[in-house]
Amino acid sequence: MCIRDRFSTVVTLTHAEAQVIAGDTFTTALLSGEMLAGNVAFDLSAGAYTLQYATPWLADSIPVVVRDPVQAEMITVPDMNASSLATVTAHITNTGFTPISGTLQGMAAFANTLVPLELAPNATVVVPLSLDLTLAPVGMHPITVTLYDGTGLPLLSSVSVITVPDAGVTLTAIPTDTVVTAGQWLTLSFGVANQGTAPATALLTMTLGNFVDEAKTLWLRGGENGTLDFACYIPEGMSGDALVGNYWFAGQRYDLVLPIAGVDLDVQSTWDQLVYTPGTTATLSFTLTNQNAASTPPLEVYVAYADQTVTHTLTLAGSAVGTFDVELRAQADASPLVFYGVYAADEQRGIHLNTTYLHPMHSDVTVLLDRSVYSPGDLVEATLVTTATTGVLTVTAPGFTTALQLPAASFQFTLPTGFNARHIFPRLCTE
Repeated sequence: MCIRDRFSTVVTLTHAEAQVIAGDTFTTALLSGEMLAGNVAFDLSAGAYTLQYATPWLADSIPVVVRDPVQAEMITVPDMNASSLATVTAHITNTGFTPISGTLQGMAAFANTLVPLELAPNATVVVPLSLDLTLAPVGMHPITVTLYDGTGLPLLSSVSVITVPDAGVTLTAIPTDTVVTAGQWLTLSFGVANQGTAPATALLTMTLGNFVDEAKTLWLRGGENGTLDFACYIPEGMSGDALVGNYWFAGQRYDLVLPIAGVDLDVQSTWDQLVYTPGTTATLSFTLTNQNAASTPPLEVYVAYADQTVTHTLTLAGSAVGTFDVELRAQADASPLVFYGVYAADEQRGIHLNTTYLHPMHSDVTVLLDRSVYSPGDLVEATLVTTATTGVLTVTAPGFTTALQLPAASFQFTLPTGFNARHIFPRLCTE
């Protein structure tokens, strides 16, 4: 036996704000085990709804979202990391059920940009819109991002606010390590940067000796870098000096001192013998090494001994070595001191000055000390030159006495700490 049940089903549709906007009630009669399907139709605008239904035995609800054929959502995020550009990033989602084919526009009072856009249903795209800040005044500026459909009608828009700070022009490089060489052109380069977003003009005033007295400017966009260059010629004759000047930037004065590269020589001199018989020729050999990469100016070497003078001229390329000999006649009654100097020939400026000794041979024995100046407590080293080949040589010096068995060639002693005589004359006696 089949039993037919008759009951009512109530259907209610509410808006997101819980406002009932539609409803229906229908009665159904079903036999035991029978199933029946049907439709409920509502004419709704786009939005979010809740469909509720209830029978004598159960009740439930279903969320319902009605979409427009063309519908989208957008979030915009401003970014000021690029100081010369303002970038607004738009995150757009097509929430409609038809593709969007349109244009995305970023608009500000100082600039605008357009980007074509194609977006499938339920798809999301991220679009950066960059605006040039060259013409943007300092202050806060709204940027409106608008999505237009294919017919040019606006679908939605969003507004972001950016702040354009004042320009910040700074020095990024100062020519403190510039190598200055006499007889060459000098260029001093100052690095400048606009660390703000607004355009600005960098101004630097430079004074350098009698060679530079000038102001220079450079227009910089926001975030742009550049250089301000000052050039002048440094004349010959200034090697070893220093250029002293100053520069003004952003209302502040700064001093600048640049040494002028001089001639860097290593000078070595050696004799061909330890002692010389009076009247014979003594040869003094010179080795000059240019320790700079640049060539030297013309050089003049001057040697003076007793009543004799000798000059020699040369020029050395970068890192070059020059050698030459000077011949002098040994004199018995002359001071053994030999003076020599290396000069810049054109300027007659001393580069290297020094002395050495031309020792004449004495009749029996000659004592050569390792240097000419000592302090109390110093070690004195002496070399003997003698024609004697056998015998005993007695040596007496301040605080020191010894007997040397020839052919001994040297001896040494330490000056007493209280010794203050101006000269040391070891006494020698042969047996």
